[in-house]
Amino acid sequence: MLAATQDLQALSTGAFTPSALDWNFPFTDVTPSIPQLSDNADPLQAPIPKPIDLTSYSENDYDWLANVLDELIEFMHRDENWSVPELKENDYDWAHALLVELVDTVGETDTHPLRSLMEFVCQIVDNYEDKYVPKLTELFPELAEETPIETTDENSNLPRSTSELSDSELAAHGFFSIGCLLSAGGRLENALAAYDTATFLKPDHVGAYNNRGIARSMIGQYELAIADYSAAIRLKPDYAEAYNNRALIKQLLERYQDALADCDEAIRLKPDYAEAYLNRGVVKIQLNQPNKAISDLDEAIRINPNFTEAYNTRGGAKLLLSKINEAIADFDETIRINPEFINAYTNRAQAKIILTSIKEAKSDLQTAMDLAEQQQNTDLKASIAARLQQLNDSTPQTDET
Repeated sequence: MLAATQDLQALSTGAFTPSALDWNFPFTDVTPSIPQLSDNADPLQAPIPKPIDLTSYSENDYDWLANVLDELIEFMHRDENWSVPELKENDYDWAHALLVELVDTVGETDTHPLRSLMEFVCQIVDNYEDKYVPKLTELFPELAEETPIETTDENSNLPRSTSELSDSELAAHGFFSIGCLLSAGGRLENALAAYDTATFLKPDHVGAYNNRGIARSMIGQYELAIADYSAAIRLKPDYAEAYNNRALIKQLLERYQDALADCDEAIRLKPDYAEAYLNRGVVKIQLNQPNKAISDLDEAIRINPNFTEAYNTRGGAKLLLSKINEAIADFDETIRINPEFINAYTNRAQAKIILTSIKEAKSDLQTAMDLAEQQQNTDLKASIAARLQQLNDSTPQTDET
């Protein structure tokens, strides 16, 4: 969340966030699916994914995954052309141990985020075993004529690869899945390395370009992010989410007409895309077109009646039009849906100041500051505290209403 400011241009803070990671890119590209998010009933669609539930992942999990990424990249670097190298004898124990960990983690869940990684490691282990590990029936041909018996060997519980994809394609999807999880966990530099590897291995991996764009935008590499979104669009011209993401970055760079064009295209491709209506509304506010912005925000709310960012942004547009009570109603609705939406409290405080309801404005700013402390956002807390102090200094207790 951006720091609260005193001017009305910051009222729609909640809108300046790239679309969520593309966990569920159409399965026609055979990218991995993710638990809690996957809905592959219609493989021709790219549904807007919901945020992944990170409560089941710890910092130790991310440390482990980052270490796995480093080991896999080192393994891949053995081939100067970035083809998947064969396991060597001294690699086998490492790869086999990793496969055991992944099988234990993924289990039989087809939609686990690391399933594609497990399938890749499974395939390179199988390739090695098929080439170098003799089967019992090869050592003892007479066993082939006897009734099979159950084995207690530890390998018996490990799956064998059934994928029809090449080693490089499986590897690309494996690195992509690592990037998704590490990015969701805030390990953006690691995630970038994973996405880089995925695009080297599969230059037409649309999801990897989109997600790398998101990661780059989050660390301020805006031009590189635009390049990634543009690559995703070249590969998939009907990719509405990539247009929307690119519009967000162009908006941050104050390229408003370009951003507007991208929003228009996202909506043309996906008429029920609430986030694109929201972002087009934000752009129109920046272009000093609040009435037109409200029309887009109305549509976003019609599509998603619980869209807090749209209510908050519409409240900001109404403030620009001096529709103070209507703006407060939108901020009230934002807070009703999400009581922890900090920016809605600071915006409502601004509206209350206009109405000279200073005591209520101070109460909202205090609530916003408390929430910022709870969320451990020290910069935002300091900004709100400064605004509250400024209000206290300018309004003696006896003048409050």
